[in-house]
Parts: sequence; structure tokens; C-alpha cells
Amino acid sequence: MNSADRCYKRARRIVVIITALAALLFAGFGSGQNHAAGGAETDTGGVLVVCFSHGGHTKRLAEYAAECLNADFYEIMAAVPYTDDINYHTDCRAGRERKDRSARPAIAGKLPDLNAYDTIFIGYPIWYGQAPKIIYTFLESVDTKGKVIIPFCTSGSGPIGTSAEDLHTLAPGAEWKEGRRFAAGTSKEEIAEWLETMEAKTADMNKDHSFNFENHTVRLNSGYLMPVIGLGTWTLSNDDAEKSVYQALKCGMRLIDTARYYQCEKGVGLGLQRAIDEGIVTRGEVFITSKIMPSDYSRAAKGIDESLSDLGLGYIDLMLIHQPGSNDQAVYKAMEDAVRKGKVRSIGISNYYTKEAVDEVLLYASVPPAVIQNENHLYYQNTDLQKYVKKYGIVIESWYPFGGRGHTKESFNNKVIAALSKKYRKTPAQVILRWHLQAGFIAIPGSSDPKHIAENYDIFDFQLTGREMEQIRELDRNKRYENW
Repeated sequence: MNSADRCYKRARRIVVIITALAALLFAGFGSGQNHAAGGAETDTGGVLVVCFSHGGHTKRLAEYAAECLNADFYEIMAAVPYTDDINYHTDCRAGRERKDRSARPAIAGKLPDLNAYDTIFIGYPIWYGQAPKIIYTFLESVDTKGKVIIPFCTSGSGPIGTSAEDLHTLAPGAEWKEGRRFAAGTSKEEIAEWLETMEAKTADMNKDHSFNFENHTVRLNSGYLMPVIGLGTWTLSNDDAEKSVYQALKCGMRLIDTARYYQCEKGVGLGLQRAIDEGIVTRGEVFITSKIMPSDYSRAAKGIDESLSDLGLGYIDLMLIHQPGSNDQAVYKAMEDAVRKGKVRSIGISNYYTKEAVDEVLLYASVPPAVIQNENHLYYQNTDLQKYVKKYGIVIESWYPFGGRGHTKESFNNKVIAALSKKYRKTPAQVILRWHLQAGFIAIPGSSDPKHIAENYDIFDFQLTGREMEQIRELDRNKRYENW
């Protein structure tokens, strides 16, 4: 087998994986049949390699990638060619465009129809630490909604840096993947190895986002596993939080939910540390969620650091915007920055209840929300939102899974729940939590009672039937109890 064959066979696998990922994240956007950039039918699997190249280096690497992937290729050509030198020491055209934020050089020829593709590789040279402004023109001239975009660049020294991140807002609704810089002399074999490495990373993202009842986890769109049942700490003091977290971890729970607003992060951290010290868990086995409170929205980055300090952790597994408020976009960007710095692993939002509210976040998010934590219970199931965000791999998490204080008794005494409780010899709380999980909702019931905490976790030895799930679904009244 020659080098070209090895290149193709190793790298081609990524087409299937990335295309499947795009289908998972963006099902419903409706990509068309696969057509080449020129309009002829092809078997590319919906992958297009696009590039702008001035000296020819980027084009050569882009052609390598297209050949390895058996993908279509499109070269962005400037209507007015760049004939001057591109360097830092002359007042050349590229330098002037860099300083002009509104510069959008015209593109020659017909643009490709992206309806034929799920995944777009886009290559460019780094000019003055940025992508050439003609890349901006391209992204603003095509519809990238629902596409997976993978950037790569050629540069003599510096990394891809923020050049790709600067492009994210020009492609609203697209899912950007981490890019990479290549030297001018990169070989086809090195390009194939890059694609193969991407395959391994993408495989984690492409795994089924349904609940694993054997391991009690769900794989988030960030690639991390999150437990599907855990302890909520709202209203707990630091002392009670420490005791409750310890008890929850001791009985087998591995998900702990807290927030800056709860003012019990120190207690959560102490409870976790006690369990670690006693050998009950390791840090890596526990999933900690916290939230940025509204009063910290103007100082979100500092709020994240304060959560890390109070919790006594090196990273937080999931950080959420606590509720909609002013400056949401800046808060979200602060969380994305925390992900890049390794302070936070996954991010999400809380108390966003409509498609429109989620769409607004997706327009400015370069890292899509992994979780939406909302009020969900028997009488407010909001399955429309759950179905809508599933295309993005977003999971819904339920606070107040029993309806919240003042409404728990009503839920427990419901005739359907009472009958199932009797049938399965489980408490009403256990039946309701089992329904949450089977319906695809992560649940975080709060309690400071060791008996109730253990009871809430003991829900994996029975299963509701399809008919019973339908009976509970019919209890929905679209009735919320809170207005957060």
C-alpha cells in the first residue's frame, strides 16, 4: 500500500465521524444532497475544504486534506489579486485591511453552495496575527448555520492563536472545532496524522448522548461524562452542605450542584475533601456544578475564580449562567475563556425556557451549552424545549424535580405516582426521579436528610414501562411554580 493509500484510508474515517457529529448537533437544519462545489454529484460525505492562499503554501496543504478526505475543494480567489509583499515592514494592502475592521475584499467567481456539506475545513495564512479579511468576506457571504467548521492556517512562527476565534461571530449557528497551525513545508502524511488525531477527539463528541443507566452517566457535547442523578444544595448552610455532600458521595452519588448565590460553596468543598481524605472518592470521580450569580455578571471571570477558591478546586466540571440578565453575552464569553484556561470543563445556562432564548445564546456561543438547568417536574415538563436542543447535544437538567418546596406533597400524592409507588415498592420520590431519568432529564433533588439522600440514589433497580411513562407525560399542565 503506497503513502497516498495509507493517507486516504486513515484519514477518510473522520468524514464519517464528523458528518455523524454534524447530524447529531444540527439535525433538522436540513443539509441537501452531496454535490461538488461546481455542482456535480460526489460521494464526499458532505465535507468541503476551502482555502485562501497567497504564496501557495495554504493551497497545497488544503489540497492534501481534500485528497486525504476525498472531499471537495474550493479556493477563495480575490477579485483584485494581492500582488504586493505581505510583511510587517511595509504599508501593504493586507496591512491596511488589517487595521480597517470593515474591510471586506471582494471574492472572484461563484461561491460554493454549502447546502451540500455538513463539515467545512477552512484554511488561510496568518497575516499580522489574523486571518486575511477575505476570509471574513467568505464567511459573511455564505450560510454556515448548522455546519461544523474546522480551521487551519499556515504561519512561519506563531500559532493559530485567536485568529479562528475572531471569525466565530461571522458564522452564527456553526459549530467551530479547534484549529491548528502548519508550517509551509508540512507533508501530506503530517496532514493525514492531524486528521487522524482529530478523529480520536471527535469520536468522544460523537458518542450517543442518551443516558447510560449502567454507569449512571450521560456524555455531554463537551465530551465529558456527567452523572444523571445528584444532590442539589439550594438553601443549605455551609455546615449542612458539608454534611450532605459527604453523605451523598458516601451513598454513591457523584454529582453535586451548587452556586455562588447559595453561599454554600465552601461547605460543598469541605464535604468533597472529607470524602477524598477518607478514600471514598477521588476528585476525578466527582462532577461539581456551580453558577455565576447575577450580581457577578459584570465581573464573571472573577466570580469563577472565587468559586474555585471557595470550593477548593483546580477546575469546575460545569459552570452555568444562573439566569438570564444583563450582559449575558459577556458572561458567556468569560465562561468560554475559563474553558480555554482549564478552569472549567463544560458550560451551560440555567432558567432559559424557550427556543428563542436558546437561539440567542447560540448566536454568540463559540462553545455550545452542554446543559440547560431549568424547572422541570410532573406539571411542567417542557418537552418541546428538550426536543429542540437535543439536535445540539444539549441535555436538560431539572432543579425542583419534585415541584419545589410547598408542592412536593402534591407530586407525591398524585394518583398515578402513588399507584406506581405501590407497584414497584418504591417511594413516590423514587418513582418521580426514575421518570426524570427515563425521560432524559438529569435530576438534582436537594436534601439534608441522609436517609432521603440515599433513597434518592436508589432508583436503578426498576424501570417504568412505556405506558407508565406516557401516563406521567399526560400529567403535564405546563405549570411553573417559579419565575426565575
